[in-house]
Amino acid sequence: MRTRNVLVALALFLVATTPAFASHGWGSYHWGKSCATCAASITVYDSTVTTNTGWPTHLNRAIFGDSSNPNTTDRRGWNDSVALTLTIAQGSTTSTTRSSCPSVSGAIRVCNYTYGSNGWLGLASINTVSGSTVHIAWGTAKMNDSYFNSGYPNTEKRHVMCQEVGHTFGLGHTSENGSSQNTCMDYYQNTSSTDWTSTGPNQHDFDQILTQMHWGAKLDLLTEGLKVTGDIAPSEMNEPWQWGTPVEFDQQGRANLFKLDLGEDALGNEHAIWTHVIWADPTDSDQPERHPAERTE
Repeated sequence: MRTRNVLVALALFLVATTPAFASHGWGSYHWGKSCATCAASITVYDSTVTTNTGWPTHLNRAIFGDSSNPNTTDRRGWNDSVALTLTIAQGSTTSTTRSSCPSVSGAIRVCNYTYGSNGWLGLASINTVSGSTVHIAWGTAKMNDSYFNSGYPNTEKRHVMCQEVGHTFGLGHTSENGSSQNTCMDYYQNTSSTDWTSTGPNQHDFDQILTQMHWGAKLDLLTEGLKVTGDIAPSEMNEPWQWGTPVEFDQQGRANLFKLDLGEDALGNEHAIWTHVIWADPTDSDQPERHPAERTE
């Protein structure tokens, strides 16, 4: 009986100390870290420029929060997660860099460019390396100025920037029906410059990140012997046909998550690039009419 009581107490302790699965991760993907109590230290390379959109400011607020946000529930940034220690470093802002948005091993790069009227507002990709667990080797996030240069308020730009950066931490969407959960990871659409709903992360997002980091608490890319240089995308990956196989679809039937299998390395670790896309408003005249996976040009 005493043994049973000890086991019950241990189970209750684990439940109390392990964050609950918050249900909007892509999977068990997480960045490597060096110890169980350490935050993941990640550099975010800023390859954005200010055209008619203050992308560098939107990136800074997405990372470090915005105390002036009139919507008090959205004032935090991703660095407020106890599982993350983030820094922003200046990246190259040449047209060539911003167009291709090349990955940086062990880091995130964020870019803006006129990627074309190809249907997407924002695009986030992560390179996963599957050993005993699944680590993220690098992440990229792109903002498409072909749409954002006109017709979208700053609040929607802040929403999309926050969401695409959130995807690089392994987060998916909290909902895709247009409702707000007071997080930038939902599909709410900001239609006016005074509507600051869903422009920052919330506690639910932080719980999810902590859950995914907890799964990898004792593991690190170096101690697992995984390839840490990261895979370089085989192309600029700005078009849907370059993203691999559609694996998830939104409520409008559009593919919004793709997987590009890259095969195994010499150690038998599987490599893949996952791409999350947020599409332009389907009523936009530039939005492709056909399913993105069916485009043949």
